[in-house]
Amino acid sequence: MANPETLPTQIQELIEVLLAEIPLLEEPLAALLEVEIAAQDQNEPPKERASLCEVYADSLDRFGDASGSLGFTGLQQITTWLRDNIVLLVDIPHPLNTTQMDLLGSWSGYAGAYLSMPYDSDICQEFVTWLQAQDWPKPIDKSQAEAIGALLLTPDFTSFLNDIPVNNRLKTATAEHVSLELPADVQPELLDALLQELPEQSQTFAASMQNVITGGSMDDLNVAKRTAHTLKGAANTVGIKGVANLTHNLEDILDVLYAEQKLPTPELANTLMEASDCLEIMSEALCGLGPPPDSAQEVLQAILDWANKFDEFGGLPPEFNSSQPASVTDNGQATSSSNVHHQTSQDANNQTKNNQNIVNQSIANQNGTNPLATPSQTTELTTTTEHTKQKPPNDVHHTETSTGGRAVSLGLVDELLRLGGESIILGGQVHEQVRRVEHQVLAMQNELERLQKLGADLERLIDIKNFSVDRPKLELQTEFDALEMDQYNELHSIGRMLVETATDARQIGGIVTGQLLKLDQTLMTQGRLHRETQEKVLSARMVPIKTITPRLQRGIRQTCRITKKQVELNIQGDETLVDSEVLNGLIEPLMHILRNAVDHGIETPEIRANMGKSAQGEIKLEFLREGNHLLVRCTDNGSGLDFAAIRHSAESKGLIQVEQSMTNDELANLVLLPGFSTRTEITQVSGRGMGLDVVYAHVISRGGNLTLSSQPGQGTTTEIQLPVSLISTHAILTRINDQVMALADRGIEQILHGEDGTVRIMGEKLVFQVEQRIYPLQDLETLLRLPPSQSQKNKLQQPPIILVRGRSGLTAIRVEAVLAGIDLVVKDLGQYIPHLPGIIGATILGDGTVTPVLDLPELISSNLQSANYSTITNVETTAMPYQDSKSSIPVVLVVDDSLSARRALVQVMEDSGFRVKAARDGLEAVSIVAEQRPDIVLADMEMPRMNGIELTAHLRAHPTTADIPVIMITSRSTSKHRQQASVAGVNAYLTKPFMDDELLEQVAVLQGNR
Repeated sequence: MANPETLPTQIQELIEVLLAEIPLLEEPLAALLEVEIAAQDQNEPPKERASLCEVYADSLDRFGDASGSLGFTGLQQITTWLRDNIVLLVDIPHPLNTTQMDLLGSWSGYAGAYLSMPYDSDICQEFVTWLQAQDWPKPIDKSQAEAIGALLLTPDFTSFLNDIPVNNRLKTATAEHVSLELPADVQPELLDALLQELPEQSQTFAASMQNVITGGSMDDLNVAKRTAHTLKGAANTVGIKGVANLTHNLEDILDVLYAEQKLPTPELANTLMEASDCLEIMSEALCGLGPPPDSAQEVLQAILDWANKFDEFGGLPPEFNSSQPASVTDNGQATSSSNVHHQTSQDANNQTKNNQNIVNQSIANQNGTNPLATPSQTTELTTTTEHTKQKPPNDVHHTETSTGGRAVSLGLVDELLRLGGESIILGGQVHEQVRRVEHQVLAMQNELERLQKLGADLERLIDIKNFSVDRPKLELQTEFDALEMDQYNELHSIGRMLVETATDARQIGGIVTGQLLKLDQTLMTQGRLHRETQEKVLSARMVPIKTITPRLQRGIRQTCRITKKQVELNIQGDETLVDSEVLNGLIEPLMHILRNAVDHGIETPEIRANMGKSAQGEIKLEFLREGNHLLVRCTDNGSGLDFAAIRHSAESKGLIQVEQSMTNDELANLVLLPGFSTRTEITQVSGRGMGLDVVYAHVISRGGNLTLSSQPGQGTTTEIQLPVSLISTHAILTRINDQVMALADRGIEQILHGEDGTVRIMGEKLVFQVEQRIYPLQDLETLLRLPPSQSQKNKLQQPPIILVRGRSGLTAIRVEAVLAGIDLVVKDLGQYIPHLPGIIGATILGDGTVTPVLDLPELISSNLQSANYSTITNVETTAMPYQDSKSSIPVVLVVDDSLSARRALVQVMEDSGFRVKAARDGLEAVSIVAEQRPDIVLADMEMPRMNGIELTAHLRAHPTTADIPVIMITSRSTSKHRQQASVAGVNAYLTKPFMDDELLEQVAVLQGNR
């Protein structure tokens, strides 16, 4: 008979699995007992009893089969007996009594105690006594109890032990042993479960290992050991050899360390940390976040060497008796505890590394998985053995992404945000329609007031007329004459009714106006609730930045190992919440900047020592919220940018002239140009022709900005500014050439009146001076390369000035007008439109107009860059000649006395992109032509005062209008009418009804002939 202390590890592991299944059996039992308790006051059994008993019986069947397959035959027979009793309980004609419910509830306690100590005779005897209770529908007798008791004390593991191979650990790792290839027959459900827990578990393992080798406790080592065990089981179940082999050997090493209560030596700590990094990269590769690790085979070989060494000595090698526990710095190099550099931020860094990577998990959601609480997470807390009761350290915790036990899909959150945005847009349109109705009601009120005055005048005239003319003498039986009592006829009554109707209509209009005001207030409240709802939904996508800090720390460690440098990464503000989509897009730029800081900025320990610096470099990474934007500042204390090398490289590439004067900031911006690099050799870290220009382009594509500043010998600071959410933004509406545009509030510091300062010319540049402060001045039309607006031409007007902070400081932007400030839902321009500098998307205004949303800092930066570095293409940049705004868009004059026909023509031409003027007859058209010459005239033939033929003859008689094309649109189709139109000079003749395409085709032909 096997002794419990000598049971193989595989048997102990399977016992733990059975123990973890017991709490799952309690769920259907709890539901059954709940309905039985609720039915205590009734004389009949609960209706749900049969279905609940069936569910519980099925659960017992599965548990019994699992027990029997392992060798616990006695436990299997007990579950079969209990299942039969559960079936018999269904037929009891009354609710279960208290004793019966207590018996059912005791099952999990007896089963758990037995599995924890299967060879304890007292526990087995209590278990059998429980089976003999007379309140069971079918209790066992004495002979059955003795037989089951004997089976409980003699579990048979022979068949299972025969299948366990002897220890035959790998000696040499091959590429096949670290393969992440999925089996051909992989089950999608198992793969989904693995992808759900793999990012979390690998992060937990990395955090625990980091704690272990930075002076942690045995609790940290236990968490790492159990996490490796969980990952090994999941990987073996799916069939991923790379993860299974690595975690299997890691678990064996950690098992020995935990059993001996020893922390790893510095050499082993380095190997464990590299294995932890390798495991995280494997996790990211399986989740589709990056390529497999290049050094996986070497890492596994190092782990195998240690595991085989442990096997050789039957435990810890001799060097563990004299070595001190290991500790590592942020560069990934392990040292003994007596040689560790003091790090004031270490505790904070350790805290951030112990968080689950929600970003990776949310990406797994997007790949079709739905993260739920995995059984492995509950298994570790429900085992009743002594060592499983040990809790992980307080600083290791998991961040839940689900609510009420149910995970929320990121796709669902995105869809809710989209619907919320559409709702805000629709609310804005309703608000705009209400505003227009208010204006129309106000106009109607004015007209009704005018009508009321006319009615009063009419009534007064009627009275005067009645007193000024002789009335026929009526045969009335009255003792009053005409001066003593007024007499009224029907005209008096109609006049009075007209005045009263106008007064009533005004009162109704006032009531409507009041209702519209209340509706407007309701819409404002609804809009506020919409925004609050959107913010709450958006918070489901908000994650703390600390969820990516383990990956950043790992990147620093790997870069330090390659470059043989020592660097401490100090992260501040990582509790800041940002949109997970924004955070996902921030990972790669940050990784590149950090690698660049280590490789280009931080010097080697020898050079730093010669310069009087500490051997260990420092990189400080700060995260700050600035309004609706996230500011990321990365500062290192390295050598700074080599401006001489940058200038030499720029001159050799022809980017700048040899003697061209440039400031350090301008030279720093050169490294953001595509393909720019000062390295002449290719290394594993950098020098492949892909530098900060890739990061800059990535940040710009997400509506952000990147700036560089450096002090030679002191270090470099890189700042990234990104919108916290790409869903909505606050914007200022402005007008350019009769078109409304939205200016995102990023970078806008102040809005000034034109009278607040003075526009001056300094050298060749315009500036705006406010007291003693001088700002460079640019027109918004110039930045957008549009024709100048009327306010720009009219020197008497002083349009508003917007102060914008960009990479080069404050810039004054002159706009035609500032209309309003509103919250906008920004829509992406789509995959078929390339990124346009200065345009972050489009929005739909309240009146349904689609307008671009401009980002002024980016717009200014792109114009400055194109102006400063135009020599890249060796082509002089010349400003496009501005055209008159009135001649840039063709003007069409529509002349028709019919209101409906006139409006229809105006709508057709406006939808086709023309600027349209309208006239009711030829005489009105002549006055319009005198003010502005149209490009084409659409005229009806029959009109009052001046018809279409007379209008055409008038145009042809004057040299300035003789060549204006005229299209006659009329219902007259006879040859006589056509001949008269041709003689007058009509260019095209269309008869009603006509097709819009036919009209537009004639317009295009006549425009092309000009």
